[in-house]
Amino acid sequence: MLFLLGAVIEEITMRLIMIRHPKTEANECKLVYGWTDALYSEAGRATIPWIVEKLHDVKIDRIYTSPLTRTRLLAEAIATD
Repeated sequence: MLFLLGAVIEEITMRLIMIRHPKTEANECKLVYGWTDALYSEAGRATIPWIVEKLHDVKIDRIYTSPLTRTRLLAEAIATD
């Protein structure tokens, strides 16, 4: 709660959910690749439905992601569920 001179101005409730992108081919080769747009590995692609299912009943107001394909594809899958 925010207080000003003893009066409640506004109550704000927020939950922040952070999700790392699924495993990529570079992860499996133990490569450090930073901003390179690595593709999901087979194992990474297999985890996407699991992540989406875990978030199915969660009310999500906004999704923020980097422009990299590996993060954008997961964000789109979550947003369209």
